[in-house]
Amino acid sequence: MPRLVVKEGYNRGAVFDLASDSLSIGRDLDNSIQVIDDKVSRTHAKIYREGMHHVLIDNRSRNGTTVNGLPIDRRPLKHGDEVRIGDTLFLFLGEVEGSTAPRFGSRLSGAEPALSASYAPGQREEIVGASKAMLDMLRQVSNCAAADAPVLLVGEPGTGKELLARTIHLNGGRREAPFVVVNCGALAEPALESEIFGHERGAHTGAVARKLGSVELAGHGTLYLDQVSEAPFSVQSKLFRLAENREFMRAGGTEILPAHCRLLTAATRDLAQAVARGEFRPDLHQALNVTEVRIPPLRERPDDIPPLVEYFFRHFRNRLATRMSAIAADALARLKTYSWPGNVRELRNAIERAMLAADGDTLALVDLPFEVRLSLQETPERVAQLAREVERRLIVRVLRAVRGDRTAAAQALGVEPKQLVALIEAHRIVLPTDSAQPLSLTPAAPPPQPPLR
Repeated sequence: MPRLVVKEGYNRGAVFDLASDSLSIGRDLDNSIQVIDDKVSRTHAKIYREGMHHVLIDNRSRNGTTVNGLPIDRRPLKHGDEVRIGDTLFLFLGEVEGSTAPRFGSRLSGAEPALSASYAPGQREEIVGASKAMLDMLRQVSNCAAADAPVLLVGEPGTGKELLARTIHLNGGRREAPFVVVNCGALAEPALESEIFGHERGAHTGAVARKLGSVELAGHGTLYLDQVSEAPFSVQSKLFRLAENREFMRAGGTEILPAHCRLLTAATRDLAQAVARGEFRPDLHQALNVTEVRIPPLRERPDDIPPLVEYFFRHFRNRLATRMSAIAADALARLKTYSWPGNVRELRNAIERAMLAADGDTLALVDLPFEVRLSLQETPERVAQLAREVERRLIVRVLRAVRGDRTAAAQALGVEPKQLVALIEAHRIVLPTDSAQPLSLTPAAPPPQPPLR
């Protein structure tokens, strides 16, 4: 029987059978499924049966309904679809249909075999890169996708372990089934066990009803355990049983249940060293490490930085609806030489922050985050130049916000009005003299500065 399972939000873990020909979802008590959330309309959405299919209809709700992250008015549901209503995320479990999922080519120049990794529910970024280290790793990932064995992904934070796990899932035989993620480092022992394996009513304080764990929610799909190295020993023993025997038991239960999902795991630290230190079970390491994929950090593949910068620049230009059209040569040079300890995630965030801070149609060096644009090699003169530029841009922004009111700008900046006047003159910021003229704070040509290095 088709079901809706609550993955996130109010009443998480609850299961609703779709036995009737129609049901409603909303905030009011008389709905078939009540969701207590101010973002949800009184009757937010409805599900109707049409033949062998179930159709989701948004009931002209205030905040809309999405399926796999895309807004819908009317949408036939397929097995594995994720439906978001307010802060609640439902997973639709129906009959597994034939392979009809769209497959999108990745942005891998010359990569063989090609991977269709650009789309998954909740994940819309592509794999970008053409360095030898990246292509070698992706060929290994492609081979993993074709098999059905456990895979251990090892890499520093921000290298894209979850994206690669989704890639394996989407390019394997289970792509029509759910992809379920659990972060083992985010939950303490009792909550983590319940999250993965579920619990029976009365298993512990607060267990007022049976809860399905991620193993059951994944069904015949993929269960991805992030930060598996942080799982406590009590959970590690149960994970070994899951990986070795493909079976599990709910917390507080007595029935041994079969597990049908594929198991993918990830760690930021070397599990072999954790085993040697007595921090990880050796039998679980062997069970999970049928295939180990090591993801190279960004500093080891600098050739991938320019295409990543280009990809994120275009992504945020569309998302932020900005008129920005280019990246200054010195800014791109700094992005290429920075060590990126946070890897691709840090690069992505740096581009977004820079585009939000930038003025004009070119992303300049001064727009980059402080830690990126400055390095140990910077001269005192260079640091002073960048500091002056940051100060000038801040003053211009505040003056624009207050429509040129110097008293209000001085108050916002925390300086005396006389100090602000001096700063405006020092930075040669030109204010319109006609009060009817639209405010346009374009600085006069600055004095010559040392060339950018």
